[in-house]
Amino acid sequence: MYPERENSGMNMERRWLELADRTGLTYNKSGFDFTVVKGIYRTRSVTLEFQPIGWCDGGSPFVFTLIRINLNRSTCNQLYLSTKWIFWKSKLEVGDLEFDRIFNTKCNSHDYAKRLLSSPTLRDRLIIAQIDNLNVFKTELCIHKDGVESNVDKLCSIFDLGCDLAEIVETINGNSSNLI
Repeated sequence: MYPERENSGMNMERRWLELADRTGLTYNKSGFDFTVVKGIYRTRSVTLEFQPIGWCDGGSPFVFTLIRINLNRSTCNQLYLSTKWIFWKSKLEVGDLEFDRIFNTKCNSHDYAKRLLSSPTLRDRLIIAQIDNLNVFKTELCIHKDGVESNVDKLCSIFDLGCDLAEIVETINGNSSNLI
């Protein structure tokens, strides 16, 4: 009677299976019916999950997409990027007008953040990915996107971006004394 909705459970499950197939990850469905794709991608432990964070006015859950990528080396520096307005005493600007307009950047080391975000190509990729938040802390890089991201090509691109960023974090850590 009704056409299959783009984000219906069956269609979404096909997308997660396609994503798992393309990336070599494993598709799982948890007991709470939150879809999880996880495994090793480009030598890193990667997890894709969907987290409910509240309820919308219509009674449906508000969900965000969370991608966790493990770092192979711990860092004592913390970097946080957000497209949301956040009250911080000071906002770090990296000197790229478009990037600085889109992202609020916070880091415990301005030098570290500027080194990490020095590549115009990387900054452009972060903008194109349309992520809402990115956090690098200790042994993990987390990427948040409001809603359920179901575009397999976009998710693969975000996985690659996250792994590339993790490699840069580890390279910078290897060249500094800021290791735990």
